[in-house]
Amino acid sequence: MIGKLRRVRRRLANLRTAPTSKGVALLAFAVSLFLIGVNTGSTWLYLLASACSMIVVVSAPWSSLPLRRLRARRHGIVRATIGELIEYPVTVSTLGSGGRFVVWDPATDSRPAIVEVSSRSIEDVEGILRAVPRNRGVYSSPPLVAACYAPFGLWRTRRTVPCEGDVEVAPPIFEIALPVGLTTHVLNGEGKREPPKRGKGYEFFALREYLPGDPVRHIYWPASARRDEVIVREFEEEGTTPVAVLVVTSPPADAMTLDRVLSVAGSLVRAAVKAHIPVRLVIPGGFEDPGRGPLVLASPSASVLRSTLARVQAPVARDELLKAVRLCREAPMGAVVGVKSARSAWPEGLEGVLDFAIVVAEEEARTSVETMPSAARMWIVPPRGDICFDGLSAASAA
Repeated sequence: MIGKLRRVRRRLANLRTAPTSKGVALLAFAVSLFLIGVNTGSTWLYLLASACSMIVVVSAPWSSLPLRRLRARRHGIVRATIGELIEYPVTVSTLGSGGRFVVWDPATDSRPAIVEVSSRSIEDVEGILRAVPRNRGVYSSPPLVAACYAPFGLWRTRRTVPCEGDVEVAPPIFEIALPVGLTTHVLNGEGKREPPKRGKGYEFFALREYLPGDPVRHIYWPASARRDEVIVREFEEEGTTPVAVLVVTSPPADAMTLDRVLSVAGSLVRAAVKAHIPVRLVIPGGFEDPGRGPLVLASPSASVLRSTLARVQAPVARDELLKAVRLCREAPMGAVVGVKSARSAWPEGLEGVLDFAIVVAEEEARTSVETMPSAARMWIVPPRGDICFDGLSAASAA
């Protein structure tokens, strides 16, 4: 008995009932009839005012009845991209109490969708939600919000509805080409060493998604079955200098700018993978296992890259950035590219490590960008729109 009372209390706590404009108008009409009846002594006006008031009062708890047993679920994981339209189905069940509902998903900032369920319907009803997500992140079974206007549209009752299925919102990854200066640096062997590259050797190098022209014998079937996409194995061969992309997510940049930094870094990694250039994405913070150090992805596939960027926690503490810089120093790469916003400071220890820098800033902020680490060369990337690299700037400490 006590358990049932607690469940009822929790359900009532989630309900938010407020009158609509129609309900306020009807209540004002009832008050007007009552005042006129007082002045004229008309019994019929008293009865009509009482009837209108009774309808308004009784419909308030009535509008919450269909929401008490409302349940919802998403069909698997909803994968979305910031700023891009997505449509996905949501199944709604009322467990025998029908009604007409307006449902939306706060996790993806979806538009409201109307779902109508008959009380005699045994099967679940499916609704299509359309959304343009604005906030990056991974949400574990986030609830939906449902509103009911029954029976006469005089009251609106809202409730957070439990909903199965995760939501993953990643920053956009653009189809770009590697900057000319970076490509020349890599192909001419100007890096610090000659590490392994993709080739016809026998030593395993990394996994990545299938690209046209890859031999069928290189397909790695266990990983392809797990990721639901074709994954191939790369093998080592000497002669190519790899690239390391270091993401600098230090404050005081805002969330929108940090999402842009992650988008630029992901697009750069994706371009290197498509060009068959080994690349390492270094993300400070150890967000998957705190205290383990920075996360390093070796030539990731598109799905792995999107999921990882969606989970990045930013900004990170100063000591986590120093761990990532130490990793780039102790495991030398052919070219280290740092990506950051104009307002974030470069971490200590990048002198002699950083070869290129990509700074997210407005064009007029070029002269105000702080001094770069020694020998580093810089590109300015706009904070909005497509990713385009302007001319390579010699922005060294000198």
